[in-house]
Amino acid sequence: MNVYYLQPSHKSFMIKKKLAKKMRQNRPIPHWIRMRTDNTISVGIGVEPSLDSKVFWQFAKSNYGRLSSKQEKLFLFLVVF
Repeated sequence: MNVYYLQPSHKSFMIKKKLAKKMRQNRPIPHWIRMRTDNTISVGIGVEPSLDSKVFWQFAKSNYGRLSSKQEKLFLFLVVF
């Protein structure tokens, strides 16, 4: 009588799905899009949240106690002006 023990998978299914999505995203831009836009496609730079944005104030509230004294002074300066 032969008994075979199955070994658990090395990668979980959720990780495998995430990696598959990243592989699909990581591909060159199609040539016809380059022709359509006259090759003006560039990588977008990250935009820092402005003072009036909700994201900035959420960041400020959550990190205010963790900032150093220099950073707190700069933060207060930015808020006032």
